[in-house]
Amino acid sequence: MDLLEEAIKFHKDGFLEKAENIYQKIIINEPKNFQAKHLLGLIFFSKKKYFESINLLKDLILINLVNFFI
Repeated sequence: MDLLEEAIKFHKDGFLEKAENIYQKIIINEPKNFQAKHLLGLIFFSKKKYFESINLLKDLILINLVNFFI
C-alpha cells in the first residue's frame, strides 16, 4: 500500500490526525500532488481551519491553471 492509499484509509476510518500527517508528508515530497492537497483541505475544513483550507484550494486552482496551459 502506498502512502496516499494509507492516508485515504485512515481518512475514511475517521483517523484524521494520522491521515493529515501522511498527506503533509506526501505534499512535502510532491508539492503538486492534487489529491493529497485536496483531501488535506477537506480535513482542515472539517477542523474549522478555514484559512489553511482556502490556501490549499488556491494552490489547487493554480496547479489546474498551469496544467491547462501546458
